[in-house]
Amino acid sequence: MMQRFFKRAPAVPEDSWELRRILMIGQIASVLFLAWTGGIGLWVFGAAAVAGIVFAHQYAHGARHAPSKRVRLIIFIALHLAVCWMMFGLAVGLPYPQAQMAMLGMTLADWEVFSRRQMMTGWLLGGANLYVAAILSRTPLFLLFLLVYVGLFLWFLHRAEANDILQAEGVLTAHPDRSTAERPGYLSILPLTALRIGLFVTAVGTLIFFLLPRLVGTPLIPPITLRVPIQGGPKGQIVNPALPVVQVQGWSNDSSDYYHGFDSRLDLSYRGGLNPTIMMYVRSPAKSYWRSHAYDEYDGRTWIQSNPENVTLMSRPVTELSYVLDDDPPAGEPFLQTFYIQQPLPNLAFVGGQPVELYLAAQQIAIDETGGIRLGETLEQGMTYSVLSISSRFEPQELRAAGSDYPPEILEQYLQLPETITDRTRQLARDLTADAENPYDKALAIQNHLLSAYPYDFFPPPQAPNTDAVDQFLFVDQTGFCEHYVSAMVVMLRSIGIPARLTAGYGSGQFDPLSNLYTVRAMDAHAWVEVYFPEYGWIPFEPTPGWEGDVQTGRVRRSTLANFGRSLDLPAIPFGALAEGAAAVGGILMTPLLIIGAILLTGGLSWWGWRRYQGWRFSRHHGYTSMAAGNAARRRILAEYRRMQRVYRAWRRPAQTPAEHAAEDVRFEEIRERVEEAAYRPES
Repeated sequence: MMQRFFKRAPAVPEDSWELRRILMIGQIASVLFLAWTGGIGLWVFGAAAVAGIVFAHQYAHGARHAPSKRVRLIIFIALHLAVCWMMFGLAVGLPYPQAQMAMLGMTLADWEVFSRRQMMTGWLLGGANLYVAAILSRTPLFLLFLLVYVGLFLWFLHRAEANDILQAEGVLTAHPDRSTAERPGYLSILPLTALRIGLFVTAVGTLIFFLLPRLVGTPLIPPITLRVPIQGGPKGQIVNPALPVVQVQGWSNDSSDYYHGFDSRLDLSYRGGLNPTIMMYVRSPAKSYWRSHAYDEYDGRTWIQSNPENVTLMSRPVTELSYVLDDDPPAGEPFLQTFYIQQPLPNLAFVGGQPVELYLAAQQIAIDETGGIRLGETLEQGMTYSVLSISSRFEPQELRAAGSDYPPEILEQYLQLPETITDRTRQLARDLTADAENPYDKALAIQNHLLSAYPYDFFPPPQAPNTDAVDQFLFVDQTGFCEHYVSAMVVMLRSIGIPARLTAGYGSGQFDPLSNLYTVRAMDAHAWVEVYFPEYGWIPFEPTPGWEGDVQTGRVRRSTLANFGRSLDLPAIPFGALAEGAAAVGGILMTPLLIIGAILLTGGLSWWGWRRYQGWRFSRHHGYTSMAAGNAARRRILAEYRRMQRVYRAWRRPAQTPAEHAAEDVRFEEIRERVEEAAYRPES
């Protein structure tokens, strides 16, 4: 008997056009925002989806009592075709095939929205579109659309409950065209209802934001571009898609997004500015420079990579999602960066910190002698990849104690200087470092001199023929841009026996705390110095005015419970046997499982709170408060009675007795007697 009480009732057709209209507006809002974030490539699908949503709801409302089997078959076939289209898009690299599928899937599903239960599914599909939009969104505008969507959903819930109550009281019929004047009373309960629901949602959202750990380490599902992997092996040279076909010495253009440092050669005679075009977004819990590569050889005018063909090739097995760059990573905090490419960029992977694992859809990558990661193709708009790195932060006292016992191969490659270096350049280096007792303090002395003595200028005078670029910068022009400051520091360090090199990439960009993204523009392209320290490797320094600050990786931002579980003493079992593999997987999945558990717990509590609120509202409008004041057994019976009325959508009017209610609907006959005992004979 009890199985019948808990048996799920069949879906009852929903007659309210008002509820359908609210759902339709919410779904259209989610589609429009998704199309807006995806750009022109999604607007065609967005427009088609909006038209499809309107026609689908009109059809579903008219056919809610007698759905067409023929239409259902057509929708079934269309859904499979949509999946095939998404797979085709992934294979050929169409823009955002997942977003296209989200739009098409919701539009096709709307043709089958006949009941209240199916309307709730429609809200979930609209939420899925918002989720995809949130992944693509790079601005806080997403919060506005989210608030609009949540507001519409709360309005839908309120109107659904108000309609059910008024129908139960016999004031409102199931006809969709009754006027507002025939619906007395519901406006008086709207403000309090909205306030309670809003406070509840705010509290739950705040708990989720502050208590859940942030994914700063190995991701459960890494954000990478779902497309055909980059084909072929990495090129021997760096390929920059923005490289001008003809480069003129002294050529300048203050609106260019071309950075001449993204090349196998860096010519110091180049003059020019950079515009604010957004090149990429980076989601990272730690501030960092986004490094691409370095140069080791200087000829008085140009920096080059002396052995660009000397690379270490790495291939990724089909079953793997990532490249392991360092089998023995250094000590430090791990953090995950995700790069969202917005403009064509060179065939280089930009990274922060000390990279140990690369999540990138490429068949093969190459690591050059300077640690740069080279790809087989240039980075294109819409590509996404992730890097797991170690935060590279070292205290000054550690670097001061590092000494100068450099490996021979480092001395051979990174002390090279051309004959163009002048005596006054060497003398200046000796004068600046005369009072410094170790390589770290010597590097600081040169860096601080450059920061304070030379103003920055994108357009210094042209380099004179047969001169050394560093000498002209230090003693003639005494002004320049980042490559001049860096070149001067590297040359002076090398002249006093300290290995150093020029490194290129992007500055961190502008951080948005709402979206948790760094906006990286063309004008953020930059060069800085890396100095070698025994046992610590290459440490960055910043000699350019306007960029001064801590050039090392910033502190990793974590939430309150981000470190929960990190202190667990999980068994360190060698990889191999099945039991050992299970233990290793358990250790890797510990943090994601905690996150999933917290989400499920929060969702369960939210659902429980909502059901309790519905029960309170029902009791308030149907006079059960005094009845349910007895013992727990009677409360369970009355709660089950209320639940059955909600499921069957057959409400008892206040003037009705349970017997009269059961006479109208035989489904309540089996529980009628127990309800009467619980309500009218509390002493039993």
